[in-house]
Amino acid sequence: MPQVTSFDVSGCDLRFHSHDHGPAHFHASVSGEWEIRVYFLHEPPTYDEKWVMTRIPASELREILGKAAEHRAALLEEWSEKVAADG
Repeated sequence: MPQVTSFDVSGCDLRFHSHDHGPAHFHASVSGEWEIRVYFLHEPPTYDEKWVMTRIPASELREILGKAAEHRAALLEEWSEKVAADG
């Protein structure tokens, strides 16, 4: 699973899944706690929960969505290279 390189969020794993489906998104997770899919082309970016064992801190969620909006063009380029090209 290729890592998102456009930005990082301390303590979170940000990844694209190879051969993933549209719409364009990346996965953000904290091991053993939660995983979400972030749809960065939505205005503003949105997310859905893949699974959650503990509450996602609101500050972390705001940071992820804010950086997704800020780095939208770079994320789309990464999606095209790392995911769409594989499909």
